[in-house]
Amino acid sequence: MNKNFTNKYSHQLIIILICCLTSCKALEYGHNYPATSKFNDIETLTYSKEDFITTYGEPTCKTIETLDNIPNEKLFYVEKLKNVVVTTQFIFINDTIKKMEIFKIEENIQPYMDSLRREIRINRLKE
Repeated sequence: MNKNFTNKYSHQLIIILICCLTSCKALEYGHNYPATSKFNDIETLTYSKEDFITTYGEPTCKTIETLDNIPNEKLFYVEKLKNVVVTTQFIFINDTIKKMEIFKIEENIQPYMDSLRREIRINRLKE
């Protein structure tokens, strides 16, 4: 009789632990975005394209064109920050960086969506 009592409550305890762990994950998700861009530390445009990609990773996308037989490449990096999504464009001519500029800034609605998902999960657990 004591064994059945323990088995019954151990299954319930496992279910409660699983629910708690998944809801804790929902609480942390979406609140770990950086406040500033990883490109804020760039002071001078002295990178070769290869060194830049080694330092900052592969771009989200790129465009390539040739102007007067000189290769002109634009690398685009998209970053999710705390309140916005920033697309930064880097222009390389002859594999040397010549320009860095903000291409687009959009509102980051991901934290709000994460918050809504968390509320839905909590309400489902209450039902």
